[in-house]
Amino acid sequence: MSTLQTLNRTTHYFLLLKNNNGKK
Repeated sequence: MSTLQTLNRTTHYFLLLKNNNGKK
């Protein structure tokens, strides 16, 4: 697994969580 891929995945997850919190 590439480090960049992991970072991208984490960022995506974080963004999703932030978006969910903002919508709620």
